[in-house]
Amino acid sequence: MGGWLIDWVLASVVGSIALLPLHAVKHASSTVASGTSKPLFNVTITNQGAILFALLVIIYTTAFTGSSRGQTIGMMVVRAKAVDAVTGAPIGHARALARVLFEYLMVILLFAPWAIDMLFPLWDARRQTLHDKVTNTVVIRT
Repeated sequence: MGGWLIDWVLASVVGSIALLPLHAVKHASSTVASGTSKPLFNVTITNQGAILFALLVIIYTTAFTGSSRGQTIGMMVVRAKAVDAVTGAPIGHARALARVLFEYLMVILLFAPWAIDMLFPLWDARRQTLHDKVTNTVVIRT
């Protein structure tokens, strides 16, 4: 979870810098209609910006997790890596893509399935998330 959080902060910073020149991130209006929530830091992201940000995260996660190291930058910091659940070998880019796409599917379905996916290692004997189970991978300590 620590690695995921580090990657999320990193992706948010890089994504914001990348989306600003594309005008995909905008300053929100100071007037807020009654009964609606106010955007965080008065900043909103366009639909195109959200799609570009998701693609950025998918590419980043696939490239790093699918490499021979099997680690994103966040995973390197917490000394964890994704490997094949049977052989312990690197998972490759195709399975890394499947892992991140399944995780995004959980996010799209609603917050609750994604939260269950992320918390699943707490009660799973092999400490796997659902996206690890689907792709027959496991995250190990290095």
